[in-house]
This record gives sequence, C-alpha cells and structure tokens, in this order.
Amino acid sequence: MLVRLSRAPVVSIASIRGRATGVGSELALACDMRFASREKRFCQHFEVGAGIVPGGGPMARLPRLIGRGRALEVFLVADDFPGDLAERYGYVNRSLPDAELDEFVDSLANRIASFDKRVISETKRFVDVASLPPDYEIAPEWDVCFASIMRAPAQERIKKLMEQGFHKPGDVEKPFGALRRPSRSLAANKRKIQMSHHASGPNFDFPRGDARLDMTDLYAFTKPGAPDKSILILNVHPSFRLDSPEPTTSEPFKPGALYEVKVDTNGDAVADVCYSVQFASSRDGKQDCDSAPSTGHASR
Repeated sequence: MLVRLSRAPVVSIASIRGRATGVGSELALACDMRFASREKRFCQHFEVGAGIVPGGGPMARLPRLIGRGRALEVFLVADDFPGDLAERYGYVNRSLPDAELDEFVDSLANRIASFDKRVISETKRFVDVASLPPDYEIAPEWDVCFASIMRAPAQERIKKLMEQGFHKPGDVEKPFGALRRPSRSLAANKRKIQMSHHASGPNFDFPRGDARLDMTDLYAFTKPGAPDKSILILNVHPSFRLDSPEPTTSEPFKPGALYEVKVDTNGDAVADVCYSVQFASSRDGKQDCDSAPSTGHASR
C-alpha cells in the first residue's frame, strides 16, 4: 500500500499535527510532501529502542531524504523529533505555526489541484525515478521486522513498555506527542478483548490467534465534498499466521467482531469520535458491515 501511495499519479500531502511514530511515520514518508506543526512533537521511530527492526520502508526512504548519518540518528536514538528539527533535517518540507498549518496545506493543495493533471502526473513520474527507492527494497524490511518482533529481547522490552502504560493515555504516551494511536477492541460474549496493530497486541501475537483481528492499516478522513461524512479504510493481516505465507480466510474481517476506531480530534489524548464497525459473513466474496459513529462521552 505504501509503495502504491508513493507511485500514484496523484499528489499525496501529509499534514501532521502531533505524533507520527512507527507506522505513522512510514505513512508520512510514503507521501509526496510532509508539513508539520511547529509546536507539536512530530515524529520518531521507537522500534530500535524496543528491540525491533523498523519495517514498512523507512530505512529505504529516509536516508534518501535526510542522508545516512541523520537517518541513523532517527532510527538508533529512537527519540522524538519536533517540527522545527524535522524541517532542518529534511524529514518534512516545512514546519509551520500550528494556527497556520491547515490554511497553508489547504492553499497549497488547491493550487496544485488547479493545474493540468497529466502534467502533474508526468512530472511526478520523472521525480519518482530520481528519488524513490526500488520497490524490492521495501519487502525485506517487513520480513526482518516481524522476525525481530518474535525474538525474546523485543518481547521483554515491549512487555515492560506495556506495563508502564504504552498504548494508553498518560505520562508514557503523552511525551511522544498529543495524538495517540486509536484503540481497537473486540466485543465477544459481552467482554472486550484488545485487538492488535501489526501483531502489537498482548504477547505480540494475534488476539485469540486470529489474524483477522490484527489491523495492519487504518485511515479515517472526511469525505471530499461532504464534510458531514467520513471514510474509513481498514486492512487486516494478509497472512493466516505470522510464520506462514498462507492467505487468510475468505472472510478477511471476523464476522461478529466489533471493530472500534477511536479518534482524538483536538490533541488531548481522549477520544472524541468512535466508529463501531461489525462485519457479516462473506457472501459472493464480499462482506457487508454495519457502522455506527458516536461522539463526545459516548465515544469513550
């Protein structure tokens, strides 16, 4: 998906207010341009500090953007990079005062959108040839990443982080930025069981051994031209289990499981909107779903 995003004929722009860590940073790096809030902590790759090799292409992309030495600093120090430092290193195109970020990015996007689409596409294609890593460099990072996750040192470090409050609102998460990763939960037999993100659930495995409960990609954004509607894009783990190339079942999403996506819209590390999605069994290769959004206290 990240490779396709980079090579898409349209322009992708990441507007970053708050934390973009791990996969969030990888998504930002896959975009054509990145703009960040100057006041908010921007990005980091914490993986090495947790005993994990980063996956998703950052080691192929970031050195081409900021140079080898600075890329190694980002990966091996595993600490936050605020917006102004990210701009100085070339991690982002620009960092702007938080109050100006949205207006600037909207204006830039509208200006680009006003130009001839074919000219944009052809110009981008030649820039891609000169700047993007070959596609074959991306997949090996994922292989090594998953292998490192399963090693004992990574399991031990992640366990300690979880005990200290990692992936939960509080003093451990807030220093990494104002935005926290949306939570996922499964309602089954009236109990909530944690879902995982790239096998980041309890014990670094799929919840209940079911890859369909491991959400590997999540995007939530306002529908273009319809600000009162939202679009959710959910992907789950493509393999049946971590050590097998076998595909998942014909039902990628577990029927009856309640996929909850909680979104913080104002940077206070508290959910403001919750999307609850439940899928039916597969019919003719498709899965229908019911979706119910909630806001305010009802979303928490």
